[in-house]
Amino acid sequence: RAWQGYGMQKRFAEEQCRYDWVLNLDADEWPGAGFLGELQEIMALPEERRAAAYAISWLRYYHGETKPRPFLKPWYIVRFYDRRRARFNESTYAESVVVCKGEKTEKMRHACHHYSTRSMHHFWSKYNRVTSLVAHIGKPLPILVVRLFTEYAWVFFRSYIIKGGFRDGLRGYIYSQSFAFVYALRIIKKLEYRNAWCLPARVKS
Repeated sequence: RAWQGYGMQKRFAEEQCRYDWVLNLDADEWPGAGFLGELQEIMALPEERRAAAYAISWLRYYHGETKPRPFLKPWYIVRFYDRRRARFNESTYAESVVVCKGEKTEKMRHACHHYSTRSMHHFWSKYNRVTSLVAHIGKPLPILVVRLFTEYAWVFFRSYIIKGGFRDGLRGYIYSQSFAFVYALRIIKKLEYRNAWCLPARVKS
């Protein structure tokens, strides 16, 4: 099938499913201990007692590590759901499951693991591609210009201080710097897409 973006691809996959309950896992994600047993517990419940969707906590890894980041708070995302009451949106990249209004979402007790990059080469290759995918999506030009001067510093502060990257030693510092650059690169590509740097500069007469 021709690629139309992450959200559309996952919506297409939903339509191919034989049953209504869907568990969505990417190739770099896998269930942790106890997770599959909890799925069986949920499916054993009467249908009226099941929520429409279940948010799963994701444990993230640095490449080359065999244990997840020890100080990072769990990140919950809906990946187990009833496709009659919840579906993936059609976003090109930032796809997510949208639950129908009035339906309930619950959190699962057990986690899944996320090993998103294999090396720094893979990291930069992946996010260079990703930032190009979202270049056409963005805020008005004045907002992008302001963010061009603030994005790097804010993302580094958020990753290194607020999210606790400083607790992960040198790797925390490197990854915080790397993600700050990725977010700044995303703004630069959005400006490039709009030919913003072709705007005439002010020249003193």
